Amino acid sequence: MRYMILCVTALLLTMRAAKAQDTFHFPAEWEPHEAVWLGWEEFATFPPVTVELVKAMLPTVAIKMIAPDDSTLGLAKSYLSRHNIDTTAIRFHVMPDNTIWVRDHGGLFLVNGKGGMKAADFNWSTYGLEKWFADIFDNNADSVRYYMERWQYPIDKVDSLMAAVENAGTVTSRVIAEGGALEMNGKGTLLLNERLTRERNAGKTKEFLEAEFKRMLGVRKIIWLGQGVAEDSHIIRTIAGKYVGVGTGGHTDEYVR
Repeated sequence: MRYMILCVTALLLTMRAAKAQDTFHFPAEWEPHEAVWLGWEEFATFPPVTVELVKAMLPTVAIKMIAPDDSTLGLAKSYLSRHNIDTTAIRFHVMPDNTIWVRDHGGLFLVNGKGGMKAADFNWSTYGLEKWFADIFDNNADSVRYYMERWQYPIDKVDSLMAAVENAGTVTSRVIAEGGALEMNGKGTLLLNERLTRERNAGKTKEFLEAEFKRMLGVRKIIWLGQGVAEDSHIIRTIAGKYVGVGTGGHTDEYVR
């Protein structure tokens, strides 16, 4: 009888370990990783910073860079070359991108214990652009509609395209999320800004959102934070004296890890 109990216990432990190996999760950012994805954008202040990032990482970290079209890709290579960067050491990809911040709208790569990988593909609202316009124009519907029609970025497909490059599958959700608003420790805990998450997903309950983030990211526990720092607001505004701030509306990567 004792032998049978030991065998059953061993079998259950083996099954549990196998299930754990199959489970996908988002590793912590400080864990070893294969490459860093960067976006290229021609807005004046971005290329110099991108150059410094590339120079700092390239000796030890593989870099994959996204450009929205062939023309921009050519400009990126030319600019990097002029700043003494060997562009043959970078893997370039043309994707219909809509902002430099790949961390926010790109694929979130999940891994399991068997070497498998897939990308979490959340919905994208360009940082709640419609809410931004509503705040700026005091909820004037005509103004919001006018600027949404003229300034709305194209629908983001970078998540699935990045997954295809890596030969990885995808898991999708209609929940809106941005990478900079998600902090995970790689061991099952996620930090979320409640105000931002609820604003991006108006009409969805907290319970629904929590279940979706757990399903998408393989986390077991969510710590909800009230709101972000004052300078990370939708609207350009004075914080104190000559200090002016504007931002996403509450990304966790601004203030907590």
